[in-house]
Amino acid sequence: MNIIISSLTILAVLLLRAVFKGKVSRRAVSALWLIAAVRLCLPFVSFQFDIPLPVPLNNMLPDAAVPDAIFTADNNRSAGQDSTLRNLSSTENPEKSGRENTFVFSMRDIAVFIYVSAASLIVLSCSVSGAVFYLRLRRTRKLRHSVDGIRVYETAQVTSPCVFGARSIYLPQGGVHAFALRHEVGHIRHLDFFLNILRVILCAVYWFNPLVWLAAVISKRDSEVAADEYAVRGMSMAGRLDYAKKLLTAACGQNNRNIFAPGASGGVKELKGRIKMLTKENKL
Repeated sequence: MNIIISSLTILAVLLLRAVFKGKVSRRAVSALWLIAAVRLCLPFVSFQFDIPLPVPLNNMLPDAAVPDAIFTADNNRSAGQDSTLRNLSSTENPEKSGRENTFVFSMRDIAVFIYVSAASLIVLSCSVSGAVFYLRLRRTRKLRHSVDGIRVYETAQVTSPCVFGARSIYLPQGGVHAFALRHEVGHIRHLDFFLNILRVILCAVYWFNPLVWLAAVISKRDSEVAADEYAVRGMSMAGRLDYAKKLLTAACGQNNRNIFAPGASGGVKELKGRIKMLTKENKL
């Protein structure tokens, strides 16, 4: 039941996203995914009501109506018969008794093993790749400057700007345009690094649900568009077109389509949608 409710929540967010798209800010559209995230993080919360049950019949009868001696005699007789049957069974068929003590995997045990293995594989692969990427960044990075607690590094390990860490931006060697830097600052302001970690966890927990993977892809795309909106806020149309050109240049040198990878910008369709947004007026 909880899986069905979580799936319906994702579908509802997709519907709300389609209704409000173009009518509110892209940041507000991206924030709609928090509704689905909260529901997925609370899988055991359900709406149940306590319905009073009728009082059992034996509680309505007086104690005198049911003599204790009758129940005592019946219980003793039943216990003796059960003990005799168990002894006869174990004596007559010792091989069957040995087989019953043998551990056998049930279908439930196999299903749990498959589920835990798949979830662990997703978390482990993302954790290892993230740790390796961070060690490479740490070994080659050079601090460029720091503004408002946000550290900006240059490194040869990236071909396009990305955020890795709570307040760290990594730029390719040679520098980038100020527009790209503002885009990455937008990711930090929106806490997208932590939301990306949440995507990994939820996709690992619900790896069997294709709607969760769909939500991860679309929410990642919406976060990129929201960062674009932050970068061009207050710009003229000429400035936005200039930003779109820089966005195309940066996308040409990027081939990482992994939804969990920092700085992943998606495919051609996503890029067209981002450029289309840049040519429109921002909503409040």
